[in-house]
Amino acid sequence: MRTANEELWKICFGDSDAFIRLYFDRCTTDANTMAIWQDGRLAAALQMLPYSMTFPVGTVPASYVSGACTHPDFRNRGLMRALLAQTHRRMFADGAWFSFLIPAEPWLWDYYAKSGYATAFWQTSLQISCPDVHDAGLRISRYGAARWQQVATFFESSMRKRSYCIQHTPENLQTVIMDLQLSGGDVWIAEREQTEGLLFALPQDDVLRVTELLVSDEIVENCLLAAAGKFYGKALVSMVKPVAAGAGQPLGMARVLRPYELLAWYAKNHPGLSAAYCLYDDALPQNSGTYIISDGICTVAHDEISGAETLDAGGCSRLLFDGLNAYMSLMLN
Repeated sequence: MRTANEELWKICFGDSDAFIRLYFDRCTTDANTMAIWQDGRLAAALQMLPYSMTFPVGTVPASYVSGACTHPDFRNRGLMRALLAQTHRRMFADGAWFSFLIPAEPWLWDYYAKSGYATAFWQTSLQISCPDVHDAGLRISRYGAARWQQVATFFESSMRKRSYCIQHTPENLQTVIMDLQLSGGDVWIAEREQTEGLLFALPQDDVLRVTELLVSDEIVENCLLAAAGKFYGKALVSMVKPVAAGAGQPLGMARVLRPYELLAWYAKNHPGLSAAYCLYDDALPQNSGTYIISDGICTVAHDEISGAETLDAGGCSRLLFDGLNAYMSLMLN
């Protein structure tokens, strides 16, 4: 499986051999790979990578669709739609509440919507001049293996403070750092008595690209940016951040797999809401039914109710993720 999958990846994506080795060494197994074979050839494949996301009820399980691709000889036959449906059934069986992905090209937003996905993840993009500040009593250094526990602890505690944010396991964080260093970037650490900030930085052309920034305050942010900018010789910083207020740019999509669990959270989060939703899910028919929300509680009826709002899988995904400004970063997309 791996050899055929690597060959398909090389055909469909423009990644380096070094990245492909890293990805298949660290992220893929036969168990998390979904595939369709035709005429003895791997026609389409994707990986299901386990993640979790912070919700007010705690962290909930999710599954990331990675590396979805179809061999050029087998395109326009509906294979990926069929593979996604199979994948959603596997994810449901594995306990994931929702699936999520990052469309690689603009036209794919509409394509994935046909499989029940809705825009769910957002980001704010900005470009600023690299700050020129003093150290403010901070020690700034680059990551080394001896700093792993320090970085992992600060990273986890900082990410868990973000609402509706995809969380990385320690193993996945290690892979992210390896990929960053493979591309010529690194993690920068700010500390006084304790860790005050982390900067994931990658020099690209004439800018310093910041893929994640976790800091205790603005002073730490400016010191990290100044140190990394000076080291890489970049005067401009391009970074993405979670959407704090107002509009952002769409980043990714989500597809509800376990509507009862999510609607129960939704009901609790909207205690004054009284509503009924008649859900039809072709890929997951066990989810079809009428979901009744009243007094902060969700119940399920298997009979249709007059006046219930009809939803397909995409409509359910839009209902539950609309307005959350969910966020993810450091994905191997």
